[in-house]
Amino acid sequence: MPRKNVLGLDPGKTTGACFVKVSTTDSTFKQPYHSTELPLTQLTADTVEAMIKTYNAEEAVIEDVVKSGHLSRDKFNQIRAFDRCVQGCEKASIDYQIITPESRKRGQEPAPKSIEGKHAKDAYLIAVSTTAGGDNNATSETSPAEEEET
Repeated sequence: MPRKNVLGLDPGKTTGACFVKVSTTDSTFKQPYHSTELPLTQLTADTVEAMIKTYNAEEAVIEDVVKSGHLSRDKFNQIRAFDRCVQGCEKASIDYQIITPESRKRGQEPAPKSIEGKHAKDAYLIAVSTTAGGDNNATSETSPAEEEET
């Protein structure tokens, strides 16, 4: 069964990250193998890049954040975390998808109990949201390095 390693990222004041081995042919195979939660003070593009390389992520799925309306401190921190996640993926030269919060919430089974922390559990659901089949409102992005190669 062909498999790939996917990183789910739930950006925020505390960012959840979960690495999941998924099957490319069987949407029911979803095996988490590492998860963590990082406060914004520890989250940098370099941190995300290092996690990607350490845990061999082949692609990432990042939950989008609302960037309109009143810019509260919490929303500003979410945008900062989101940007750091995107930059880390680009530095690591892996493909990533951006999904809406609704996509994560739609039709998902609960995260495995072995994953600790609310944000890490959300990151698991983000990682597997694109493997569950159906419309997930995801957009694919490519790193600048890949655009130069084409």
